[in-house]
Amino acid sequence: MIPVIYVITNNANGKKYVGCTGRAARFRFEEHMKCLRGHLHKNKEMQEDYDLYGPEVFTYEVVDQKLHLHQESEERAWMIKLKTYDERYGYNNKDPMMNRIRREHGLSYEKGHNPSGWAGEWWKRRSQTTSAYRWKN
Repeated sequence: MIPVIYVITNNANGKKYVGCTGRAARFRFEEHMKCLRGHLHKNKEMQEDYDLYGPEVFTYEVVDQKLHLHQESEERAWMIKLKTYDERYGYNNKDPMMNRIRREHGLSYEKGHNPSGWAGEWWKRRSQTTSAYRWKN
């Protein structure tokens, strides 16, 4: 199977999720949907939107397919192009590699706020011991 970069789109609010897989994109999309149906998806924002809008608003498409796909760099390029690292536009805002991209694109942080949009459990634990941070433009 040729590696692909795929995009899942929430057609109700326009938010997107960029992912890559070495399997058929349809199977990967179905895995996402199965987790969402079971309320088990790791991306809490996507889960909340699924619960609010339902499954019919989510679609997927393959945006890149190459025999020698450099998955991480190609996936990152699509995240940057679609701005999915920004919680206003996408669901990739919890991805660890996005911290570097946020800095590169002028998103800084300030003390005193727990950024629940992309923070996850790590920030909850961190805020118990130190000051939390919030990303801003």
